[in-house]
Amino acid sequence: MHPPDREWLAASPFHLVATADAARRCDVSPKGDPPGRTLVLDDTTIAVPDRPGNRRVDGFRNVPADPHVGLIHRVPGRGDTLRINGRARR
Repeated sequence: MHPPDREWLAASPFHLVATADAARRCDVSPKGDPPGRTLVLDDTTIAVPDRPGNRRVDGFRNVPADPHVGLIHRVPGRGDTLRINGRARR
């Protein structure tokens, strides 16, 4: 995790979480809250608390079956995004 990535995560109030179930069916869930809720634990690990999104629990069901996830973080007023791919755990 580079310093600009850390700054981006600190400023981002919105992100999308993409997961897939055991049959490889994909789901994307929007999550939003005040900036600063995504914590950088070290250079390869972040912590994202569960927050209100589309009020579905697909990600909680999907992660145990397939831990691969994709995150896209947005910052208001910017046209670019920060994309993070990796493995999740509950």
